[in-house]
Amino acid sequence: MSNEVHVVRTRFEALYEAGCVLSTTYGARIYDELSCT
Repeated sequence: MSNEVHVVRTRFEALYEAGCVLSTTYGARIYDELSCT
């Protein structure tokens, strides 16, 4: 579980540099999947 969270966090930071809007959308989608699981 800890490993999965780390991957999501890393991806979130990478997208943040490219675009805040994209980062928020991606992060929200990943978060939803983890919450559903």
